[in-house]
Amino acid sequence: MFFHLLARSPVFNAMFEHEMEEKKLGRVEILDVDHEVMEEMLRFIYTGEAPNLDKMADDLLAAADKVCISVLVIDVLVSLSITILVVCARNTEITSTVLKMTRLM
Repeated sequence: MFFHLLARSPVFNAMFEHEMEEKKLGRVEILDVDHEVMEEMLRFIYTGEAPNLDKMADDLLAAADKVCISVLVIDVLVSLSITILVVCARNTEITSTVLKMTRLM
């Protein structure tokens, strides 16, 4: 049942591999991660997909980093990098257009 969870996160794996409270209780409580972010992270762990990644990238990055899900951390960083590149490209196009227009005046 926990195979995907343990395989994707060394933090979760350690919690259930050793005699820690999480193993004894059979549950993990993470109180500082929003439930929607946790759902998205768990969706990623079990399906490899995070359809809401763009909407919650910053919180998802923090949560994935907290439990060492490196694949998700990389996916979020790539998504954020692409967003930054798109914004820069748009700004470059706008600046170029404005400069062309001022030269025409």
